[in-house]
Amino acid sequence: MRSRRAAFRGAAVQGLVDAFQSGAEALRSRLAQIRAEAEVIERALATVSGNGSPAHRGPGRPRKVHTASITPTRSSGASKGSGKGRRAKGQDLASMMERAMTGKKPMGVGDIASAVQKAGYKSSSPAFKKIVAMRLLDKKRFRRVGRGMYASAK
Repeated sequence: MRSRRAAFRGAAVQGLVDAFQSGAEALRSRLAQIRAEAEVIERALATVSGNGSPAHRGPGRPRKVHTASITPTRSSGASKGSGKGRRAKGQDLASMMERAMTGKKPMGVGDIASAVQKAGYKSSSPAFKKIVAMRLLDKKRFRRVGRGMYASAK
């Protein structure tokens, strides 16, 4: 009885070993196919870009030409850069906010923004409330009274 079991176990183990070996052979052949495909792709890349590295895209953005006749002259008060500069007429936002808040009870950011616009401040920004909120961080002019509530520091 024992010899039959031992023979059966030996045959089962041998079957497993054969299955693993045939699986390993299949994987080895697949690896050889993939390596051959990779070699073909590398050759194609080498012909496209020369040495296998990506093709060079060019020198980039052209440099500015600096000549005396092209560059505009700046006034002494204008800021450097391509921004619009200072506000042409009227007061700046912080002083208009300060004027709208003096002598009144604490106001919220939205209330301050609408009061400033009613006082004549022109803004085309869709995020004007955010701009007002950033101006409210000036500790010398404004003080925070509560959550979202601000008053003039004077």
